[in-house]
Order: sequence, then structure tokens, then C-alpha cells
Amino acid sequence: MKAGKVSEQILKRTILKQLNSKNSNVVLSSAVGEDCSRLRSDNKDIIFSVNPITIPLEVEDMGKHGIYRAFNNISAKGATPVAALVSLLMPTSSNEQDARTIIKGLDAAASKLGVQVIGGHTECCRGVNVPIITITGVGLAERDIDMKTSNVEPGMDIIATNWVGMEGTLVLLNQKREELLQHFTNPFLDKISVFEQYLSINEEAKIACNNNAATIHDISEGGIFAALWELAEGSKVGLEIDSRKIPIKQETIEVCEFFDINPYKIASMGSALIAAKDGNTIVHEIEKAGGHATIIGKATDNNDRVLLIGEEKRFLETPQTDELRKVLTY
Repeated sequence: MKAGKVSEQILKRTILKQLNSKNSNVVLSSAVGEDCSRLRSDNKDIIFSVNPITIPLEVEDMGKHGIYRAFNNISAKGATPVAALVSLLMPTSSNEQDARTIIKGLDAAASKLGVQVIGGHTECCRGVNVPIITITGVGLAERDIDMKTSNVEPGMDIIATNWVGMEGTLVLLNQKREELLQHFTNPFLDKISVFEQYLSINEEAKIACNNNAATIHDISEGGIFAALWELAEGSKVGLEIDSRKIPIKQETIEVCEFFDINPYKIASMGSALIAAKDGNTIVHEIEKAGGHATIIGKATDNNDRVLLIGEEKRFLETPQTDELRKVLTY
């Protein structure tokens, strides 16, 4: 099997097809495009999301990225972030300071979201050669907030928040800075460091939920092209997306050109897709709060997932391996 997120075909035939156990308290479970599960309690629903961090990161960033990855999914379901469980596997070559740095960064990010780390497991083992952190995020949602990927209907606006490719650009900066300095100036690269401020979608998700969004889908591994496919596949709708309206920073475009990779197919934590009947209101409210959002297209009543590039028309492909893996080994 190839390194990276498994293909949709493998997910369906090898993973999801084997999951036949049922429990009456489960109201949302594993499916293509669904990043969380949902349990019903007496008054509210409990939302879970499990996320490993396998992208190469400095120890200072691993915990923070892990928390944001897990709780972006939780926020996308209209839930309030509550608690986290953490599994940390450390190579025997690591030291105690590495573990302390990872956990300190994790807890700082959790505190910003009002999340408490309530448990987990830490182990040094010979089976890994870099730290591997897996975070289970837990949130609480009102029962009348039902943000399923399958909620998208033909005619709905499709919104993208912030700028795609930020996470992948940050990773390339951190792992390949010396190589990038052969082509770019330090002030140019310093602009990329600011992307760290935009890795959480929590505020945008709150605004979308309060303004009648049908669903929210966090954009992560595989980039916006993968996320668009997952959104359409989850609702069995088509899409017509104007690629020129997809928000992306010039720094991301130029760094991806340098490494000859597609900026729309790299990790994009910090961006989200929102489907809504009235996208203009959501965009207005997000921008009024100091955020950034753009309507990039609409859902359609056929099965075509179309990308418009000026007068040219292309079709989305099933999600491929994140293009960061063409540059980095992980």
C-alpha cells in the first residue's frame, strides 16, 4: 500500500465494508466524507474525531497541529470543543525534553479552544523513528444541529474560508527552508510564518452554524480538491466550482511552483468548505468578524464535479495522495 491516506476505494471495500457492528446510541458513524462520529446522550450529542499527525513537523508544532486537526473536525459538526485524549509514541532516540515540548504546545492550543486534555498514553518504542501523535477530540452539540456531509442539496452555495494550502506551505517552509532560501528572500518566507495564526476554523464554524449552514467540511490532507470530492460524494450531488475564486495566497502558489506540486492538493488545515442556501450572509458575517470567506461555486443536481478555469472545463478526480509526499518522505 502507498504511504498516506488510503484511497476512497480501499476505504470503502477494506475498511467500511467490514464495519457492521451497531449500537442504538450511535446516530452518525463512519462514511466517506464524514470526519466525526456522534453519540446521543440525555440532553446533548457527544461528537468524537480521531486524528493522527504524520506530516513531518518540528516538535514545537506537533501538539498544536494535532489539536487543531482534531477540533477543526469537531467544530465543523457545530459542536463545542470539550476534551481531548492523546496517544504519543516516541522513538527510543528521542529525549524527555521532546515529549515535554510536544505536550506543552498541545496544551497551549487546547487552552485557546477551551479544551481539557483528560487522558491518553505515552510510550517510547522501537517501531517508530519519529514522534507520532494521535488525538481524539470530544465535543458537545445541541441535538438540533445536524451537520452531516449528506446535507448538501443542489443549488446551495459552496464557500471556502481563509486560504487553501496554508498548512502544506508551512510544512514546506519548516522542512525545506534552506532550499527555499536559494530562490526566495527571508521577508518573503516570513510572510508564510503568519499562516500559523489561521489553523483553527472554530470561529468561522460558529458563525456558519449560527447562520443556517447546511454542513461544514474541514479541508485537510489532499487539499481542497480532495475536500470538494468528499463533500460531493457524501451528498451524491454535483459541483460547479470556479477555480479562480478559490482563495489562495501568492506565497503558497510560488512555493508550490518551486517544488512542482499542485497547491490545491496539499494539506490545508485552517480552511473549510461550507454549504448553504444563502452563502452571502455567511460570507458577510465571517468577514464582519475579521475572517475571510468566498463563494466559489454551487452544488448541482447531476453527478459531475466540474472545475471551471476561465472558458475551460475540467472534472475533479477521486482524491489522490497529498502532493506534499512528492517532496517529503513520511
